[in-house]
Amino acid sequence: MAPTKLGMQETKDMLLQTAKDMIHKGLVEGTAGNLSARLPDGNVVLTPSSLAYETMSLDDLVLCDLDGNVLDGTRNPTTEKDLHLACLRTYDDVHAVMHCHAKYCTMFAVTHQPIPRFIE
Repeated sequence: MAPTKLGMQETKDMLLQTAKDMIHKGLVEGTAGNLSARLPDGNVVLTPSSLAYETMSLDDLVLCDLDGNVLDGTRNPTTEKDLHLACLRTYDDVHAVMHCHAKYCTMFAVTHQPIPRFIE
């Protein structure tokens, strides 16, 4: 089954809500992490760089083409823009990318420790 294609406004609304949910659910701390979503016209909407999710608005989101050219927005796109665009260029069936620095995974990474396997 093909995924439902949302319009530009619906996609932007969903991206912003997901960004806010990431912070509220404890998936990220501060401004660590970022999101992008493919639009029906093939362009991409991205969260901006270094802006708190709690205060982020639809006007803060940045529109880019798949080559990374900013088409709309007053802020800079995430510094991880190239990672997002590479995923979206490579995989036509991927419609969104979430890149987060989950606090517990990051803790293990910075201490060079393996992440233990367990089931809650």
